Amino acid sequence: MILRSVLNMDEKKICFITCLNDEVLYEESVRYIHSLNIPNGFQIELIAIREARSMAEGYNHAMKQSDAKYKVYLHQDTFIINKDFILDIVNLFNNYHSLGMLGVIGAKNIPTNGVWWKSSDRYGKVYDNSRYNEIAIFQGNYVRGDYETVDAVDGLILITQYDLGWREDLFKAWQMYDMSQAFEFRRAGYEVGVAKQNECWCIHDCNSLKTEEYEYQREVFLEEYSKDVFPLVSVLIPTYNRPELLQQALESVINQTYKNIEIIICDDSTNFLTYTMMQAYINKYPNIIYIKNEERQEINNWQKCLELAQGKYINYLMDDDLFALTKVEKMVDYFLRLPNLKLATSYRRLIDEFNNELPDRRANVSPFQEDTVIKGYALGNVVLKNLNNMIGEPSTVMFKREDVEFFGKFKNKSFFMLNDLATWLALLSKGTAVYIAEPLSYFRQHAGQNQRNLKYLGKSIPDWYNLIDSAHSSVYLKNIKDYKTTLQNYITHMMSIVQVYNQEHSSQMLLEINAASYISTAANKLLEYPDTYCCNFCESNFDEFKAWSDKFDSDRYDYEMYNKFTAICPVCGCFDRERLIRFYIDQLASGIDNKHKLLHIAPESNLRRWLENEVNTYIAGDLFPSDLETQKIDITDISYENDSFDVVICSHVLEHVPDDTRALKEFYRVLKPGGWGILQVPIALNIDKTYEDASIVTPEDRLEAFGQEDHVRMYARDYVDRLLAVGFSVEVFNIFDRYGLNEAIKYGLSEQDNLYVVHK
Repeated sequence: MILRSVLNMDEKKICFITCLNDEVLYEESVRYIHSLNIPNGFQIELIAIREARSMAEGYNHAMKQSDAKYKVYLHQDTFIINKDFILDIVNLFNNYHSLGMLGVIGAKNIPTNGVWWKSSDRYGKVYDNSRYNEIAIFQGNYVRGDYETVDAVDGLILITQYDLGWREDLFKAWQMYDMSQAFEFRRAGYEVGVAKQNECWCIHDCNSLKTEEYEYQREVFLEEYSKDVFPLVSVLIPTYNRPELLQQALESVINQTYKNIEIIICDDSTNFLTYTMMQAYINKYPNIIYIKNEERQEINNWQKCLELAQGKYINYLMDDDLFALTKVEKMVDYFLRLPNLKLATSYRRLIDEFNNELPDRRANVSPFQEDTVIKGYALGNVVLKNLNNMIGEPSTVMFKREDVEFFGKFKNKSFFMLNDLATWLALLSKGTAVYIAEPLSYFRQHAGQNQRNLKYLGKSIPDWYNLIDSAHSSVYLKNIKDYKTTLQNYITHMMSIVQVYNQEHSSQMLLEINAASYISTAANKLLEYPDTYCCNFCESNFDEFKAWSDKFDSDRYDYEMYNKFTAICPVCGCFDRERLIRFYIDQLASGIDNKHKLLHIAPESNLRRWLENEVNTYIAGDLFPSDLETQKIDITDISYENDSFDVVICSHVLEHVPDDTRALKEFYRVLKPGGWGILQVPIALNIDKTYEDASIVTPEDRLEAFGQEDHVRMYARDYVDRLLAVGFSVEVFNIFDRYGLNEAIKYGLSEQDNLYVVHK
């Protein structure tokens, strides 16, 4: 709340306010203030507060005494060494009326523990002796503008142009008042900033932190402001007839150090014991949403929980598992620091029904000794090759709500026994994961679990097969040996499950799920799958292609032809699209021989060398030729007569051209009647209509909007309409549809690879 109208404040006065208990330090601080340059017409005022019970109380008392528009709240051990300090702050505030409070160092994003100086995104600088026992610069990122907007600033010096009450009702000691005031200004609609300093403005000769007092005040801060700064996390608990264990699980969420949590419980119980137990919790905790299902939802209960969630991040909790107290805090912190993070997991301990810790088993042994960020596809490959969910059960993993529409789906297939792992693989295909080495959840082992029930165990046979099949058509198992090893391990593991059913005289259950067909299909794939990849340019055989660089990955778009892991021949360096074009020409193209004339725009090197020997006249063209043999050709104004070429090839150029319709008309004009061409562009599968906006001109904005700094549009499947509109007939060639999966795989291609062949 603003305490004093700006109209009643003296705009030519600067008040310096200090709470003190050391007269010597304060006198030195005042000497520095008196040495500052004071602009003409300005006056300074000093207010010293002695015997205050808290910093917030002292600052409130002083603030009410002064009518100065500009107030500088500084520690007794802060010494201002910037002679033009007053002029600098007055100019800043005059230029930026939305700027409520300034500091010299702070954090743009506060970590989830509320300790600003542990942020990886600090700004500003100060001479400081608290960390090294000698004066040294404590420095964050460089402030590029006049100031950097931040979440919080350090209380060594706080500079304001508006009077806003300090929260002495909450902060009754000497810590966290600065963080609190930053958030009060933000609540009031003002910015908090770190000033640009060419040289440090201040020296801070500070004392050590009182740990116990600080920890208490930090908890107060988190209780009050967590919802202002930290994203909401939804903890989802599908439950069934386990009120006692559910109560323990629920308490482990309620007691989390992270405070901005909603808890959603969907109760599938066949009785009202859980309902009765939950009434006290519902009345006490407004962040708990409890639903008693009228009809049993079974596996759909997972999706019901997800659809009710409002949080930015999601963590399921099995009703018999437990969270460690800092689980949510530590996982959210990683998400805030790593933009491309899709999944956070951790080591989890096994416990029995009495909460006693159990020895590790194969599935939960920690693969890392310290926190590790790992590429998603690499982690997924390890899981698949070993048929071992080392990522963890639903209780272990946190993910972003926006990344999961349906829990238990991967590549449009729904999974039952492996619904968690299917979701993890879908997430990992899009980005990175972090494995936190400390135990952040507890996985309970007891007789009532589905994993131990013969009714459910056999259902893992179709699930594992479909998971491997879907994964291989995604980003996983792109090394041939890895894929074949996975199939072999699948067959071995599933046969051991069959043996369990035979021993229990329950083989009828396997017949019901058609288990034998999945195992035999895997065996046939193992036998039929090519032993190596091959390249149709250099005719080499190898186990693995070279991958595209991660810089070509996109969080925004799912590309039609993006074979990241089978992109580049490791021998000759040809691209996947070159191999597809060569395959089409070798197998199906009519009208390419030594009698014909071919125009090749922005020629790919391997394709160029081959085509030069296949046709009578080969013309390479580019707007910016890289060699003497390449002609300078603007495809919106091609310097050839009508009907000049039998074949035109242009791949991944049109997305750079502002007027692509004009370019397409030019291709149509120079192509002979009966001629054909290949006109490729990158196509996004997850948009319905080609996206272009002529006002987007900077490289950064184009990268965000169109996937690359020099692209001017992102094509969708309606690209075909553009080809038809200029007069072409269009043939969409797909190697997978025409020749089958194995032929596509052999050349590092997939079912999403379309070739756009035009005819005149």
